[in-house]
This record gives sequence, C-alpha cells and structure tokens, in this order.
Amino acid sequence: HSIGQLIYWHKCSGDHIQVREHEPLRWLLINDTLQSVIDLNNPDLLLFPHLLCLGKHWQALKPPQKVLELGLGGGA
Repeated sequence: HSIGQLIYWHKCSGDHIQVREHEPLRWLLINDTLQSVIDLNNPDLLLFPHLLCLGKHWQALKPPQKVLELGLGGGA
C-alpha cells in the first residue's frame, strides 16, 4: 500500500479496488492483485510479458472480422 499515489479506492462486500500512480505508470489492483498497468506517456505500449508475446502474434495477422474479449480486467 505504500507504492504510488492512491488515485481511487472502492470497497464493497470485503473486496477492494484501487488505482495507483507513480511517475508515468498507473495501475489497477483488485484485492491487492495487479490487474493492469498503463504508461501514461505511451498508452498503447504493452507492459505485461504475456501481452508482449501475444502482441507479436496478433499484429502479424490480418484484422479479424469478429473479436470476443473475455476478462478485460483493466483493459491492457
């Protein structure tokens, strides 16, 4: 809880959501589990290693006609 400035806090039924920020990074935590990180100076940048790997694959593909997104989380 001591990392970054607290931007948003919500608690409901024992769960808590927080948004924190430090320098160019802003991140979302749900019950202290990191969900998403964004670089405010470059919001299109993928920061999670698994998204970097997926990005290399999907950027080489022809744009799909339909997309089903499951578990968007913070929207990274």
